[in-house]
Order: sequence, then structure tokens, then C-alpha cells
Amino acid sequence: MQATGPTISIITPCLNAAQFLRRALDSVLNQGYQNLEHIVVEGGSTDGSLEILARYPHIRLVRARSQGVYESLNQGLSISSGQIIGQLNADDEYELGALAAAAKAFAEDEYLDAFCGGAVVTDGGRIVRDCRGLKQRQLSFDAGLLGTPIINAKFFRREFLNKLNGYDPSYRLLADRDLLVRAILVGCRWKDNDQLLYRYRIHPPSLTHNYSPQAMKQLTEESLVLSTRWLAEPSAPPALRRVCRIRYGKSILRLLFFALRERTPTDIFHAFRALVSYQGRLSWRPSAYAVRAFCAWMNGDNSMFMAGGAELEPTRISRNGAA
Repeated sequence: MQATGPTISIITPCLNAAQFLRRALDSVLNQGYQNLEHIVVEGGSTDGSLEILARYPHIRLVRARSQGVYESLNQGLSISSGQIIGQLNADDEYELGALAAAAKAFAEDEYLDAFCGGAVVTDGGRIVRDCRGLKQRQLSFDAGLLGTPIINAKFFRREFLNKLNGYDPSYRLLADRDLLVRAILVGCRWKDNDQLLYRYRIHPPSLTHNYSPQAMKQLTEESLVLSTRWLAEPSAPPALRRVCRIRYGKSILRLLFFALRERTPTDIFHAFRALVSYQGRLSWRPSAYAVRAFCAWMNGDNSMFMAGGAELEPTRISRNGAA
């Protein structure tokens, strides 16, 4: 076992995850990292998850019925004692060496706020999405709002997450993206590594990787709320506004697609209202955002999906520790 290094607290929300829970818990134990605290926030499972958890006496179990994933993460954060925080879904797994890589990064830089590694999405065996590239690993408005945020492949200093007041639980699906935006805005100091740290598992009941029509519709509606909120923030920098306009436009197009496909009058009305109104008033802005997104998609031009520029970005630390 690795005896040295900062204490790491892993927080796992759990609700009826018996099918994959044992693999998730073992992926932490198999790290061989000694300075470890594993908190499981259990939401009232009825599928045998509690019986599985009882076989792991090192687990710090918290009972919390009737709350969402991000509320569970916040609750785990509030009682955690580790210097470093990692987040493991009950149906996912850490790659061997993940905790050691995080511990090394934070031990080498006492001012580091976040460490970002690579992730893959699997269907249990086959890799269906590879998120090990720099675009996915970096902490930027583009990666946080337009890309795949891979929040579970990121480790944070606990003091930094407390500074952010954790996740905003008003978002059921996109609180991780909102947290990353707030992390950038307060000047998060981060370091990345292309090492594979995390394996997401995609399956029908999963929350963040559920691609069913109903789930995608809910995700799109929440995306509009998130984009509108940050566009309405007077202090939002130009780079953030640019990315939010892109996300807003793409979300409106998706709403129109879902409404026309389902041919539901209420959904069609809601989609067209979103196309011609902004913050409760008639406006040309949503239509302009949607047209830009549509033209970019038709032209295959991905450049407009980059935040870019010299506007506010977090401080990235190179692998040798220099800013």
C-alpha cells in the first residue's frame, strides 16, 4: 500500500446500484492507497445495495433519502476529512493508479486547486467514447459547457470546493458544468495529465449518460436554463458569453427537433416561444443564436465551438510545475 501522500476522500452517491456497485467499490480498494476515506451517500436502495455495502467495513455510510446526486455529493463533501476530493459514481470505476496520480500532483504543488486526467465511456466492455484528449482534460469554458466535462476524472482540493459552496442542486443534470464555470471564474489553478483515470459505464438507467429521447429533452431544457443564467450575469467575461450563446442556440435547435418529431402541440409552442423570446421578452437573440449554431453544423465548422481568445481562463500548470 502507498502510505505517503495527502488524504483523499472519495464520495459515491448510491441508489439501487447493486448491479455494478461491487466493481465500483473494488476499484477504489484496488488502488492500494492507504490515506483514503470512502464516503457512500445512500439514497434508500431496495435492490441489495445495502447488503453489498455491509461487506465493506471501511466505507463511511451516510443515509440520505429523497435527494438528488448533487445534493448527495454536497452532503459527502460537508462531512469529508480528506485534503483531496474525488467523485465516483456507483456504476463506474477508477482506473488503477488514479489515486496515486492525483496524490502526486497535489503533493508537488501546495497551491494546486484541481487535477484533471483522462476518461473513457464504456458499455461495460467496449469503449464507446474516448475522453483522454487535451480538449476534454482542460479546464475551460469550452470543455465545461460544450464538451464532455468528465467531472469524475477531476480531483479537487477540498478547500477549493468549499470556496465554491459545492454544487448547485437546482440543476438535476448539469450542476457539474455549472461548478466548472464557477471554478474558472474564481481563478482555479489546475494541472492535467493524459493518464487514464476513470471509466464511465453507459447503461439505460444511468443519469448522465442516458441518451433516451426523454433524457435528452430534459437535458436540453436544463441547458437553456444554465445558458440563460450565465448570459444574464453582468460580470460574465466575453469568453463565457460566447460559449453560452453557442450552447443556447444548440439547445433551441434540439428543442425544435424534439417538438416537431413528437408533434406535441405544447412542446411545439414552448420551442417556438424559446426561439423568439429571451428572459420573458420578445427578442431576436435566440433566433440569431440558433441560426449560427445551425450554419456551423451544416458547414461542419467546429471552430465556433471553441471559447479561445485571451479572455479570462484558469491558470494551467505545465507538467514540470511552471505556470
